[in-house]
This record gives sequence, structure tokens and C-alpha cells, in this order.
Amino acid sequence: MTRVAVVWPYLPAYRVAFCERARRDLADHGVDLRLYTGHAGNERRDARTAEWHQRIPDLHIGGSAGAHLRRLPRECDLLIVEQAIKNLESYIAVAAQHGAGPAVAMWGHGRSYSTLQGAGRAAVKQWLTRRSRWFFAYTRPGADYVVAHGFPRTRITVLNNTIDTESLRASLSAVTPAELARFRAGNGLSESKTAVFVGGVDHAKDIRFLMQAAQEARRLCPEFTLLVVGAGDESVLLTPQQTSGSVRSLGRLEGKQLATALASARVMMIPSAIGLVAVDALTAGLPIVTRDNLSHGPEADYLVDGRTSRWLPAACSPAEYAQEAIQLMSDSERLSAMRAACLIDSQDYSLDAMVETFVQGVLAWSDIERAGL
Repeated sequence: MTRVAVVWPYLPAYRVAFCERARRDLADHGVDLRLYTGHAGNERRDARTAEWHQRIPDLHIGGSAGAHLRRLPRECDLLIVEQAIKNLESYIAVAAQHGAGPAVAMWGHGRSYSTLQGAGRAAVKQWLTRRSRWFFAYTRPGADYVVAHGFPRTRITVLNNTIDTESLRASLSAVTPAELARFRAGNGLSESKTAVFVGGVDHAKDIRFLMQAAQEARRLCPEFTLLVVGAGDESVLLTPQQTSGSVRSLGRLEGKQLATALASARVMMIPSAIGLVAVDALTAGLPIVTRDNLSHGPEADYLVDGRTSRWLPAACSPAEYAQEAIQLMSDSERLSAMRAACLIDSQDYSLDAMVETFVQGVLAWSDIERAGL
């Protein structure tokens, strides 16, 4: 049996279904998939465990933003690691694969999206990437980037990174009009002037900017409320706006509760660091109002300005951002067209398709290895 080990900082809730389906489908092809994680901090409170998941020693060097050195599993044929230069064990692994170590594949964005990276660090990242035997790219632009920097396209799998959209659609369909009415009444929500934020309540998401924008939106439209779905170390910034009524903090939600919050809103307000929330928004039919500030993840490429999202200049003020959100919610014809476009585009991203491409990538690597190429 071929043994594949995946090493991540931690197992987030949204990856559990992917791992379970990938394990099942790979087992049908004689491949045993196991997940190993370190002890990364989890202020977003979305860490999970599973019987096929093991913890490994994880040494932090230089604090939470510094480097990591993890003890990698030895009993495997293919080792899949993050495409991250701060993970010191990856350098050891790519060197060891020329001896007795397993082949190394990388999983990642392709290039740095959400953080500014100097030329030197970018060069190191691509140097390390080129020394892996396979690359699992989140999106097509990321794959194109590593190809442009010397990685063979024949050894790349494009995953089209996503969440379990089928489950989210089922949860959305299960929300009854009566349940939605009760949720709105219980939170003092307007049917037409409610927005939602979904994600980590932390610095990366520009929560301070978002709270200022919520205050401005409430000033422009007294019916406005922003639902905040998520947790993080900047949750304290929500308190003043909750007191004023412009914000309702709901904490982390999943399943039917998340679907109810999404169904109650008209748009999403995500000023920075769009990631997989782009898929949530498309699936729920919620256009995203955001800023073109170079903070976003690769999944932001799924969105089209004017069709499924509105992109404001990076330097826009909270007042300008708020005004755009209110104008979109007030323009029923434009909003209806954008919500319909979101639902159409969401069909391009499914967990089944992502699992299938991952499985085919692992099998393609195995075929090439057996052929000695």
C-alpha cells in the first residue's frame, strides 16, 4: 500500500470533510492517507481532531510569527507539506528525498497573496518549491506562477480550493421563512439592510476599519446592521458598535446556524483578506464589498467586480466603503442580478471536484514515480 502523509499547522473545521473523502477515495486505489499537525495557536477556534489525525512535536522559533520545526513522519512514500519558507522541516525533507526520505510534494498558493514578500523571500520560496516532486495549487493563477518560476506544469494539480458547498446549500435550503423571521426579530434586523461578515475577528481582516464602516453605514441608514460571524483576538473591538446597535456579534457558527445568518443578509462586507469566504458568499448568493488592497487570498480570484463583488480602491475611507454597501443594498435591481450571478458562479466550486483532483494528483505522482521519471 502507498502511504501518503500530509503535514499542516492544524486541522481546521472546513478541511475535515475534504480529508475524510480524500482518505476514502484514495483507499479505493490502495493509498493510505494520514494527517499530521503541529500545535499552532487557534484563536479562531476552528481546530478539529480525527482518528486519522496525529499530533507531531512542533518547535516555535521566534514566536508565533517566526519559524517552525516539526518532527516529520518517517513511514510514508509521499510527504505533502505546506509551501511555506518558515517551516524549517521542509528544507530537511527536500534534501532527504534524494536519500532514504520520502518524496516531497507541496500544497499552497503558488505565490504570496495575503502578505507582502520581498524579492529575496519570494526567491527562496520558489527555490524550495522547485525541489518538490509535485505541487498542489489552490488555484490556476497560483499554478501559472510556479510554472513561470521553473516548476514543470506536468507535475501540478490545480485543486480549485473550496469548502463543502453541498452541505452549505443543504443548510441554506433548510432555513424556513418562519425561522428566518424569528432570527431577524431576535436580532433586530431589517430585511433589506443587513450585511454579514464571516471570518477571523483579527488584525488580518482589518476589523477596526470594518467597525468604523459599520458605524458610518448605521449613520447613513438607521436600519443597517452588520452581523459578525467569527472569533479572534480583536473581538473586543466589536463591543462599542454592539452597544450602538450597528453590529451583532454571533461568534463562530456552523451548519444551520451559519446558514440562517447568511440567509438574513443581503451582502457581505469583507474589507480585507478574502479567502475561502468567497465560496461561502457565492454559494449563499451574497455579493462581497471589499477593497483592492493586496491582502486577499487566491480564492478572491473567484470573484468578478461588478458581477459578484464590488472592489473599492485600497485607500477608500470607512465612510466610502459604507456608502458603497448601502448603495448596493438599496439598488434592488442591481443587487438581484449580482445575487443571481453569485449562485451561477458557485457551481464551479465543489468539494467533490476538489477531492477528485487531489486524488488524481496523488495517483499521477505515483504513476510517474513507478515509471522512474
